[in-house]
Amino acid sequence: MPRTLRLVSDLVLAQSAAEVAGIGLRTELVPGMRGFLILVVGVQVLCALRVQRFSPVATLGLFVLQATTVLAGLTSHASLLLRAGLVGSAATVLVVLSRSLKYYPEPDLRLPDRSHR
Repeated sequence: MPRTLRLVSDLVLAQSAAEVAGIGLRTELVPGMRGFLILVVGVQVLCALRVQRFSPVATLGLFVLQATTVLAGLTSHASLLLRAGLVGSAATVLVVLSRSLKYYPEPDLRLPDRSHR
């Protein structure tokens, strides 16, 4: 496995731990919403772990979730330091993950043989 994918996974795991802690401290959210947001962060962790196995679905999912994290960080009302850390880590994941796409195997896009009908 390339070191870049390991870096992505480690960074997402650290970021997710911080996100869960931040979500847990947000008292203005009802418990159901906090639970849902923590569940979404859990999906992000699963995607990060599956990226290590070159899963295209997990990679796409991680791209979407990290792009959402960038947007959430830009529009958040948290302190500037927290927002910068969140946006910076998510942007780093997006850049490193996109640079790691060259390690993924080429997809087989051949049409199935339909001569045996």
